Amino acid sequence: MHLPTDAEFDALSAVFEEEGYVAPQTDPHGSYYRPYRPKLNPLQGEVYDAIKEHLYSLIFGEKFSGKSTVGIHGLVDHCREGRNARGLIIVPTGRQAEEGGVWYKLNTFVKEEWEQGGRAIFTEARQNKYKDTYIYISNKFGGWSRVVLVSMPYEGFVASRIKGIEPTFVLVDEAQTLESDTYFKHVVQQLGRDPHIAHQPIVYTCNPAGPSHWLYDRFFVKPVDAKTGKWNDHYYVKHLPMTDNKPNMPAHYWDRMLDATKGDETEYRRMILGEWVEAPTGDSLFRNDYNPLVHSKGDALRGRGLLPLPGLPVTVGWDLGAAHSAVTFEQFIAVKERILWVVVDECIFIDKYLPYSRLVPIVMDRMKYWSGRQKCDFRFHHISDEAAFNQYRAREGSFDYKDIQDLSGGVIRMVPAPKGPHSIDTRVRLTREKLQNVDLLISATCTKTHEMFLKLECDPGNPMRPKAKSRFGHAFDSLSYPFIYYAARGEASMRPQVGDVATPMVYAAA
Repeated sequence: MHLPTDAEFDALSAVFEEEGYVAPQTDPHGSYYRPYRPKLNPLQGEVYDAIKEHLYSLIFGEKFSGKSTVGIHGLVDHCREGRNARGLIIVPTGRQAEEGGVWYKLNTFVKEEWEQGGRAIFTEARQNKYKDTYIYISNKFGGWSRVVLVSMPYEGFVASRIKGIEPTFVLVDEAQTLESDTYFKHVVQQLGRDPHIAHQPIVYTCNPAGPSHWLYDRFFVKPVDAKTGKWNDHYYVKHLPMTDNKPNMPAHYWDRMLDATKGDETEYRRMILGEWVEAPTGDSLFRNDYNPLVHSKGDALRGRGLLPLPGLPVTVGWDLGAAHSAVTFEQFIAVKERILWVVVDECIFIDKYLPYSRLVPIVMDRMKYWSGRQKCDFRFHHISDEAAFNQYRAREGSFDYKDIQDLSGGVIRMVPAPKGPHSIDTRVRLTREKLQNVDLLISATCTKTHEMFLKLECDPGNPMRPKAKSRFGHAFDSLSYPFIYYAARGEASMRPQVGDVATPMVYAAA
C-alpha cells in the first residue's frame, strides 16, 4: 500500500485550505482498513455493483424504496477505495438532505455500518467559508477522502456553484424536483479530471415523474441510438420497488402510502407502481377524452411500443414552425366496421429550432428504420397544412414543401390538409371522437404525443379549441392533419381493396 509522503499531505492540505476545507490533522490509520460490502437486498446489491461500472446511473422508485441508501453506500465505497477521492452530494435544498434525507442517512446508520463493518473513520460534519457542509472518510491508502453537500435549488445556480469543483463521484438526490438538463450537462463536465481515480460516476436518485421531465429524456430516450436502436452502455437505469424494501419499513407505512394516493390515479401510479406518467392539467383540452391506461400501448420504460403493420401505408403528419417542429408517424387500419388509427413514432422538437437541413435527414432515418425493422418497403404518405404550400418565404426564395422535397431528393412529397376557418374545431372534434370510441391508440414510446394530450390547454374563450400559441399545439397539429385530410375524402378511400386486417395489438422494442 502506498502512503502519501509528508510533502504530498502538505500540498493536499494547502489545496483544502484554499478551498475552505480543513483537512484532518490526525492519522486516518490506513492499516485499520478492511474491505466491506454493505448489507443490501438483492436488487440493491445489483445497483451497488452497477454504479461501479457505468458512468451515468438513474435509480428511481417510490418513497422508502431504498434508492438513496444504495446511492450513499456507493459513494462511501468510492471514497474508501479511492486515493483522496472527492464525493459531491447535490440536493435541491439543504433541509431536504439534513432532516431525514441523504446527508442525515450518511452520517447516522450508513456511517455506523461502515465504521463497524469496514473499520472506516468518519469525521464530524463541518462547514467551509462558502457554508458548504463537508466530512472526511478514511481510505485504504492511509489518507482522507472528502464528501461535500451542496444545495442547488435553481438551475441558474448550477454553473457558478459547480465551477472549480472537481469531484470524483456525484450523487444527486431528489432529482425529480430539479428543473432542467443543466443538472446533468454542467455537472458531468466537472467529472473525470483526476487521473488517479479510474471510475468517476454520477448517480441520480428520484421518484418517478412524467415523460416530459428532463430525466426521462436523458436516461430513457438519449441513450438509445436513433439509427441502430442500440443502448449506450455508459447509462444505467434501474427501478427499485418499494415492495422490495417492505421488511425495513416502519409499521403501517405501506398503509399510509395507499391512503395518501387513493383517488389520485397519477400519484398512485407514480408512488405505488413506480411508473413515469404525466399529471393532466386541470384545463387540458382532452382531459375528459384521453386515458393513458386505455389509449397508450406498450411500455416506455422498456422501449416497447406499437409497430407499423407491413403492407399498409404509413401516414406522416407534419407541422413546421420557427421555434417548434412536429412530425408524427401514423397508420389507419380497417377493422370490421371502423377505422383504427395507430401512432407508431414521432419526431417532435419543442423549444428547439431545427433547420430543414437537419430535420429532413432525421425523418428519413426514421422512414428507413421502420422499413428495415419490419422488413417492408413502406409507402409513406406525407401530409402538412396549406401554409407549407401557399406561404412564400422570401428569404429562402421558396415554399416549405418545395424545400423539404428538394432536401429529401424527391423522396418526401407532401400534400396539403384543408385549413378553412373551422378546420381547428373540426380536427379537435375528430380527435375527440377517436379517443372516446377508442379508435386512436398511441405507442407508449411516443412520449411527446402523450404529453400533448395531457397538457394542451383549451382556449379560455372556446373550450372546443386549443389555446393559441401553446407549445404543445404543434404535436396536436401534426397528429390531426391526416385526420382532416382523409375525412374530407370520405372513409371509403381509406379501406383496403380486398378484405380487412386485424387490430395491431403487437408490442416490441421500438
